[in-house]
Amino acid sequence: MTVLAHPIVLVLYGPSWLASAPLLQIIALAALFLFIGKLDVAVFIATGGLPDLLKRSVIVFPTCTAISTCSALFGVVPLALSNWLSYPLQLGFSLLFIKRQISFSWPELVAPLMRSALVSIMSAIGPVGIIAAFWPRIPTVGATCLAFALALAGWLLAIRLSDHALFLALMRRPDRLSPRSEET
Repeated sequence: MTVLAHPIVLVLYGPSWLASAPLLQIIALAALFLFIGKLDVAVFIATGGLPDLLKRSVIVFPTCTAISTCSALFGVVPLALSNWLSYPLQLGFSLLFIKRQISFSWPELVAPLMRSALVSIMSAIGPVGIIAAFWPRIPTVGATCLAFALALAGWLLAIRLSDHALFLALMRRPDRLSPRSEET
């Protein structure tokens, strides 16, 4: 998304919105800190940690709201940049509170994150090449589609080479994905 922000904005919204592409790039890069997604909520629910979820929310959401509100007073670029503070803050508190529910060491967390980082980097190589080939112009729609195809190919290769958990899940036979019923 970051690499292809300009052609994506051009195709989806037209040339009058191209000025928003750098904002999309800023926010998309900051969003890498949100890799935990909504899984933290599922962990809190599954482990009976709803009080910790509430505590985390009471700390994080007002703080992030204050950061965004103050940043917005200075314009849209500072508002977009404020995500570089808000998103890591959300991630940090989520991990700290999850660690109270599930026992894990920080090195145990880093190993799978390194595999995911490799997947992200390899997914970006093709689109970066397309952007570099067209620089300083915006790639055509066809070149953008090629960039997406190269990103997909890089992603598939990376999850295979890294033995990523997602690859292992994708390689399971379909008959093993659903639970078998035991017939007597």
